[in-house]
Amino acid sequence: MLDDYPSLVTGNDYFRTTVIFNRQPIEMLSEPLILGILTFQVLYSLVQWYFFRRREYLFYALYSVIMGVYFFLQYRVETHFLPVGNLRLPESVLNSTVVFIALYFYIGFGRLFVDAPSIVPGLDKWIRIVSRFMLVYAVFTAFWFISREVHFTERLIHLFISLSFFVFFLYVLIVILMTGTALAKYLVTGSIIVGTGAIGAMIFRLFEPQMHQPKLSSFFFLQIGVILELICLNIGLIYKSKKIFDSSLQSGQLINKQLAENEKQLLNLNAVRDEISHELKVELGDGLAGIKLLSDMVQQKMGDTPVQELKRISENSERLVQSMNEIVWSLNHLNDDLPGLISYIREYAMNFMDQFGFECNMSVPQHIPPVSISGETRRHIFLSVKEALHNVVKHSGATRVDIDCTITDTLQITIQDNGRGIDSDLSRIGGNGLRNMKKRMGYLKGRLEIISQNGVSILFEIPLSQTGG
Repeated sequence: MLDDYPSLVTGNDYFRTTVIFNRQPIEMLSEPLILGILTFQVLYSLVQWYFFRRREYLFYALYSVIMGVYFFLQYRVETHFLPVGNLRLPESVLNSTVVFIALYFYIGFGRLFVDAPSIVPGLDKWIRIVSRFMLVYAVFTAFWFISREVHFTERLIHLFISLSFFVFFLYVLIVILMTGTALAKYLVTGSIIVGTGAIGAMIFRLFEPQMHQPKLSSFFFLQIGVILELICLNIGLIYKSKKIFDSSLQSGQLINKQLAENEKQLLNLNAVRDEISHELKVELGDGLAGIKLLSDMVQQKMGDTPVQELKRISENSERLVQSMNEIVWSLNHLNDDLPGLISYIREYAMNFMDQFGFECNMSVPQHIPPVSISGETRRHIFLSVKEALHNVVKHSGATRVDIDCTITDTLQITIQDNGRGIDSDLSRIGGNGLRNMKKRMGYLKGRLEIISQNGVSILFEIPLSQTGG
């Protein structure tokens, strides 16, 4: 039976497989050896992709899979035909289709490996176009060779197109090599190795019919080329992985350095804020308090006939002292948190409403998270609440104010009075006060809602993600 039909025989030597074509023994690498190497390469590439999430590893894994399929089928070729059920596919279909598909993934790997979109952006566009055309052409020729008998002219055209692909990608390798990058050298070296193996296989196949008893298969040279190319490019992949790791490490060090510098600048800024707040309180604040005190003393001495201007000086001084205290509070970085903000609002509301004879209650959560809030944000929130309280005093006709504070992923402050509502006094929903509150909530990307029911309810809602310093 062996003499009547071509078959495959594996010898005792692990590194050789004897394939009998027309009773002539031809040797190439053992099938388990070459397929084992390619399987290991696929697994190695997938592991690298898992850790680094870089697409070139996927392309190289697919290239290795297709080459494994190619050699697997070559071991089953019988006198230039591949038996598939009742069909006998010509070996040319295997070579033109599977090899071109493998090259497509190899080209995709090479582009990403050397970062062609960055180093040769203009040429990279043509690489993608030509490689896709090559993939379409491979599928087309497969159907063409299977469906009909291929004549000499068609084989000549196929050879011309294949050589055109070869010349184009040879030009690409030269251009990439001229960039002078280390990764380009690895890619070009690996490509030359596998290309040399393929050329050696073609040359051997040309002279094979003239040899009386050839001892090697032409695919032996291609197999050696693929193995050496795998070794070369694996070294390149290791080099690139190390380069990426070193770059990430260096970037991390730069980030840490920048963070340290930013922290230093923040400390300096806080020191400046503290110094400004101290100077304002000591110099300007104390001066304004002194003016108010002197004005009050003069009014007391004048008895029942105080000068109106002195009264205004006293009132303005008191208002400026309050404003100065608010500025000093907003500048002090020790108050840059949510508990400090709520505590200050509570203290101000209680004192202010008590001054005008209002009953004021404020409910706050038992636990207030220590969320960081910048001084500018604190000031916008406080001034919005202050504006709402002033509107209650001026326009509501109320006797009681309830302030409710709720904290989730937002800060919600509700101010409810028991006054006559907005319908009886339209000025409450207009004017600078409302515009200022809307403007401040817009700056904080928050929400302002006014409801007139059993008095007026004003809701401020501020996302805590917008409050960081």
